[in-house]
Amino acid sequence: MATLSQLPDVVDISFVAGDTFRIRVRVVDPEDAGALPLTDYEFQAEIATLSDRTVAATFISAPDPDPLYATSAVILTLPPTETAKLPDLGTGSEFKGIWDLEMTFPNGDVRTVAKGDVLCVLDVTNSGVP
Repeated sequence: MATLSQLPDVVDISFVAGDTFRIRVRVVDPEDAGALPLTDYEFQAEIATLSDRTVAATFISAPDPDPLYATSAVILTLPPTETAKLPDLGTGSEFKGIWDLEMTFPNGDVRTVAKGDVLCVLDVTNSGVP
């Protein structure tokens, strides 16, 4: 029996509060395994609390600045101001939550392409983020 699944890839993320967290996302064409040109797609990613799924942080989405990936990848960034506040939404020393990444196709279709757990731990050194 064949199975068709449109469930997102599971990608758990961990980082330190007050640090910049950045990931490169490439979406692969299932027909030829090549990277899709992403210039006409939109991306939105958020972190939420486990208890009530309240949005706790929002990623900034931008085209990849590397000329090699400029049209085939997007960079998701959590600036230090977003990561610094997360432990206070948890135990004070760490935050456990969930995240996902949605992609909007040029025709308006929406698909969640990645999701997972989030762990953010309190830092020791403070490099300027209050």
